[in-house]
Amino acid sequence: TQTILELKRIPLIAGEYKITLTLHDLANPAADVYKDSIVIESPQHNPFLSGLQLIDTAIMVEGSSQNPFLRNNKLQFPMCAAFMDEGRKSIQFYAEAYTNPQSSTALFSHVFISKKEMGAPIHNLSKNDTLTHAAIHPISGSISLRTLPSGNYYLNIVLQDSMNKHLSQRA
Repeated sequence: TQTILELKRIPLIAGEYKITLTLHDLANPAADVYKDSIVIESPQHNPFLSGLQLIDTAIMVEGSSQNPFLRNNKLQFPMCAAFMDEGRKSIQFYAEAYTNPQSSTALFSHVFISKKEMGAPIHNLSKNDTLTHAAIHPISGSISLRTLPSGNYYLNIVLQDSMNKHLSQRA
């Protein structure tokens, strides 16, 4: 079982950020240092997608609890690693599409599993949805992995218009 001890959300303006996480163990004076960088994209006039998050556990809840894992009346605990063992029968995901609510353009999401990034869907493992005209539209669900043999795969999401033009994509 993987446990997340603390989660903090910090509002950031568009730009590139460098992150350094230093962990100290009281029993060992040597520190573990992890470094990474992220890019916060500027808001666009065109629809775009957030990052794609793999969900370990999702629980429906009532009320409006102040919990950083709460989205759309579900407590959604993220997976700590992008690894599915042989016992996992499905993959749960979450992303958000950011759109212009005044736009009359019909938008659709297509979530699928492929052997290559943005490759062809395999084994009919996909989920399609029509997006409503809202500023933020959650895209979430589950895809069965029962027909998928062991191997390396990509979970892809494509936001497209009624002419099948790709407006945004994540893998």
